[in-house]
Amino acid sequence: VQFADQMREANDTALDERTAAVTRFRRLLHQITPDCRLHLYGSTVCGLRVPIGDVDCMIEAPHKADKTMLLKRLRDQLLEAGVTSNAFLLPHLRMPVLKWTDKVSGDRFDSCVNHTNGLRASTLLSRTANELPDLRPLVLVLKTHLLMAGVHQKRSGG
Repeated sequence: VQFADQMREANDTALDERTAAVTRFRRLLHQITPDCRLHLYGSTVCGLRVPIGDVDCMIEAPHKADKTMLLKRLRDQLLEAGVTSNAFLLPHLRMPVLKWTDKVSGDRFDSCVNHTNGLRASTLLSRTANELPDLRPLVLVLKTHLLMAGVHQKRSGG
């Protein structure tokens, strides 16, 4: 429980920088395509984020939008605007993902387009975490262990 409290404090300390990074990303996205909306999901919104975890974003775009092309344009704009110096696109995944790191906050972002499964899972996870408060410390310890062991990604078994 004490570990979970330390994780919460570390996240609270970085919240202003993370919020500013999300705001920069949202503005940039709207410059490219004003009819898109940005949604955060995953551990960031569920209160289960470890300080070195990433920020998961889902871009809600018109259904006719080419997901990979939108992510390419976004990558190029992030680099050109100096928001990041390392952005890479994984276009051949079942769900194309743009991975990048905000220069100011150091937060790592994973962005996808119109993939609503993460939003639905976050709703369920938030509800479960609220109903079972003892689950939070256990999840944070497990996530930290997986991160330290380097097996926190799906492709590595996490």
